[in-house]
Amino acid sequence: MTVVDTAAGLWLLVFSKTKLNKLLGLVLLVSPHWIGAPQPEIHSSAAPAQLAHTFIIAAALANAVFWLVLGCLMGLFSSKHQNR
Repeated sequence: MTVVDTAAGLWLLVFSKTKLNKLLGLVLLVSPHWIGAPQPEIHSSAAPAQLAHTFIIAAALANAVFWLVLGCLMGLFSSKHQNR
């Protein structure tokens, strides 16, 4: 339903000519956010808490290394490009 509402809302916002249809498109676009996703009755996980914590730390460190390497390479290539 979210996909259909988003697609119809965007289509109406872009391609409709009347203000009423544009307003309907805006309502369709925002309606999934108003309604929200269904929530489970019990919030639990099959993974142990220690494993989940280890995953969060590993993902954060991998993300930090990725962005640091990307920034360093961008600086290196940018300085080589400016020295030409």
